[in-house]
Amino acid sequence: MFIKLLVLLGEIDPETTGRFAGQALFLILILAGALKCWRISSRPTTNRKCALSLMFVLLSLTGLACVGIMSKAVYPSSGARVIIGLLGIAMFGLMITALVLAILGLMEYAKQTGVYVQGKAQAIWALILSMLILFSGAIGFTNGLRKAGANGITLNQGQPGKLLNFADLNFRFRSPERPWVSVDLRQLNKDSTVSFMRRFPEAYFIVIAESLGDGSQISSKQLADIGKAHLESAAASNRIIEETPLRVNGLDGILVEQQAQVDKFQLFYVQWFMATNGYSYQLMGYGKSEDRPPISTRLTLPIQPGMCFPH
Repeated sequence: MFIKLLVLLGEIDPETTGRFAGQALFLILILAGALKCWRISSRPTTNRKCALSLMFVLLSLTGLACVGIMSKAVYPSSGARVIIGLLGIAMFGLMITALVLAILGLMEYAKQTGVYVQGKAQAIWALILSMLILFSGAIGFTNGLRKAGANGITLNQGQPGKLLNFADLNFRFRSPERPWVSVDLRQLNKDSTVSFMRRFPEAYFIVIAESLGDGSQISSKQLADIGKAHLESAAASNRIIEETPLRVNGLDGILVEQQAQVDKFQLFYVQWFMATNGYSYQLMGYGKSEDRPPISTRLTLPIQPGMCFPH
């Protein structure tokens, strides 16, 4: 586990480092604000409920940020999902507690005029922030459901590890193990032969197989050049990170890692190209560029020897 963490840290680029530093600074500032609320809550002229309400909001913000970071950086085992889910529920509970404390504190503040001189502003900020967070969460959840229903992705009940046979395209492919699941992405990519997706972090994997005809002389290198050009034409910007030969199941292909901006999304691609016996095979995995460290290794797992069986 520790060695794997070192490998991931070694893959972090300056952009990712800067993002992590900004997130860390943001969390430190929030925790400093929570500590300040705790200190002023003990003053006799401060309404304790009002001060603590803002402290709970700030703590819930910290927890939600940590949940978001963990969901992208931690391998999504069943145990990790339980921990992330429990943290999310706990943060939601803190937010509701903050709302209740803010309302009760403001009621006490109004009834006991002259007793308290501090806390009202904290309670008002707690109400504003908690309502904004809860409202934003509700909108995000609704949009997520709507997007899932409208993006053309259909989940299939495929069996992990099952050997899929495509005799007409002269290859077989073994379905990757969970958390990868089989999906139908043909509405997003009409050339997709078989496709999969995973969550935490979100990534997609597509196999594109085509018959070129018996007389085809196209090489794996030429196929890779065509694939790179195709992505470049569809992207607003494109950068080749690495291009290297990779042998899979005794067949030589080209492994290409790219970063591209497609529409408004910054995406990271891992692609393996191979042409043989009049057939072409493109195995493509992609996800968000910001998730590159945790997904770069996982995107290559379905490409490993023993997964693709052209014959």
